[in-house]
Amino acid sequence: MHRFSGYEIREHIDAYLYQYEEIGGLSGVASWILYRQMRRDGVLVSIEGHGGDELLGGYGLHILLAFLRGQPLAKPLRSLALLATLRNMYNPEDTERPSTVRLAALMLPGVRALARRLLPTQRALHEALRRHSCNPTTASEGKGHGEQHAVDRLGPLTGALYHSFHSQSLPRVLRNFDSYSMGHGVEIRMPLLDHRVVCYGFSVPDESKVGDGYAKRLLRESMRGVLPETIRVRRDKLGYNAPLTEWVQKGLADWLWDDLNDPEFLRSELWPGRELLALARTKRRFSASWKPAESRRAILAVTAHWWLTRWLKCR
Repeated sequence: MHRFSGYEIREHIDAYLYQYEEIGGLSGVASWILYRQMRRDGVLVSIEGHGGDELLGGYGLHILLAFLRGQPLAKPLRSLALLATLRNMYNPEDTERPSTVRLAALMLPGVRALARRLLPTQRALHEALRRHSCNPTTASEGKGHGEQHAVDRLGPLTGALYHSFHSQSLPRVLRNFDSYSMGHGVEIRMPLLDHRVVCYGFSVPDESKVGDGYAKRLLRESMRGVLPETIRVRRDKLGYNAPLTEWVQKGLADWLWDDLNDPEFLRSELWPGRELLALARTKRRFSASWKPAESRRAILAVTAHWWLTRWLKCR
């Protein structure tokens, strides 16, 4: 399996950002390069699995939201099973793997309330819970109560998936991958978004989607005897994510440093330029590693500056 390096990515940044037409960092550049290579190899249509996670509970966030939307103390066995499934989705060596004790503590409403006040990560989780518990376009206008009651009756997990599928992560995923692929003339088709599959997915109970320690349980069962068992029963989730922290450490380090030092970048009120420069200076001085949130924040600001100075002001 080929792993893109920051040095490879550097030569494609201009073309990717211009074609993507949105300020969103560099998280999709590896996919964009992959579709370009597919087209060069004569591939015009790609069959992909988009929607499977949002339909069947494939993200750790979905499982955590199901836990919080349910009644952890009233259904302790189900709650503990969800938390165990969530931990199994992380590689044991992953430093971001959540602690069993901390997850179990979230079963207590008082602990959740205190954590939300003290911890930024818990505040972000609370906001995610809010967004996955209502439709923001109707809730702000006091509408859609009948729809929301119907969604709540689907179950804690399926209710969260309904919002993820219709208004949260999936629309963004589809928009992004349509841009990545069609930028090179490759059409993507998604069989899991067939309306019959979607209707069936939302009609089955939560336990059919996440149960027995597995996420996307229904899909795994359907693939019994089709996929190799090592793939079918693999618990930890392996995403196709851009290694931004690795790229800004080397490969894109000079590219990032040059833009952070640009006087116009530092003067802008659109981002904390001097704060980001101070952060980068500290990383360079002590050869310290970037944290994922730090690298995303710095790259987002620099790519926004890239757009502003290279294309928007040229009009």
